[in-house]
Amino acid sequence: MRILHLIVSLAIFGGVRSAEACPIKNLTTFAETIGYDDSASRRILMECRDLLVSKGPEFAALLISNLREVKLKKLTQADDVQPSVDRVLYSLYALSYITGGLLCTAKASSEFWKLPRLNQEVLLLDHDRVPFFAERITTGAIYFAPLGEQKEIIKQWKAWYKAHGRDHEYKVDVTAACGWAAEVECAPIDCRKLR
Repeated sequence: MRILHLIVSLAIFGGVRSAEACPIKNLTTFAETIGYDDSASRRILMECRDLLVSKGPEFAALLISNLREVKLKKLTQADDVQPSVDRVLYSLYALSYITGGLLCTAKASSEFWKLPRLNQEVLLLDHDRVPFFAERITTGAIYFAPLGEQKEIIKQWKAWYKAHGRDHEYKVDVTAACGWAAEVECAPIDCRKLR
């Protein structure tokens, strides 16, 4: 429900943004603490979207530097999550949000096919592509791709930034995270096509 709540918040309140309402004083500090406080991160993404888009290359670089592998297979609402995990989740969401829906995926490895069937169903986007994570809306549980796929996705974000990050047309896409949420359909841009 974390990601669904974020999507709904941004869709409903996404238009409410004024320069005066944006509390960001230091972009680096915001990027380093993104996700540590769910409601504050959501509010800042909503209130500061114009600033974040205008500083897209700088913000994207900071978010990409936050990306790390997550050794969890599943995260539920009841789990006591480490702030570093939420930081990775929010960094991936914010990257997709400010890039107009860019979503990096990896080819499903043999490790992926060893996961429980439910994990596979939630994560699988195409016949053989998986995102870093996906949320099952009905339970709010977040499922993570195997570490090999996570490493590949992080590598893709870094390669994308090196090739396109500085001159990309940054724009907000409120529906960007729908590709991560099972039972919600959308067509995110695949970063492999932008190489």
